Formats: sequence, structure tokens, C-alpha cells
Amino acid sequence: MPGWLLPWVVPLVVAGLVVLFAISSTVATIGLLVILVICLAGLVAMRAQYLKNHPPDPELVRKPFWKF
Repeated sequence: MPGWLLPWVVPLVVAGLVVLFAISSTVATIGLLVILVICLAGLVAMRAQYLKNHPPDPELVRKPFWKF
């Protein structure tokens, strides 16, 4: 490796690793948020399906939740 190139290699490698880390952590964060939204949507859909097949007791529906 030429001597004039050596002072540029370390800063370029560090800058490349910083950019790579920033991109990968952003992608990982977005991926995690997407998975979280999909899971929450699945839970809402499962609850709706359950309530469709198992309607609540009309007596319980008329009462306020604090009077159980």
C-alpha cells in the first residue's frame, strides 16, 4: 500500500462503518415497527373474530365496566 494512502484508509473505513451501522439500525428499527404493527393488527382481528363468534352477554354490555 502506498504511504500516501495510509492516512486516508482508517478514516474512510470508520466513516463507511458508521454509515453502514446507521443504515442497518434504521432498517432494523423500521422492520421492528412493521412487525409490531402487524402483530397488533393481528390481535385486533383475532379479537373481532372472537367477539363475532362469541357475543358478550347482553346483561354485561348494558352495565358500566366499573359495576362488575
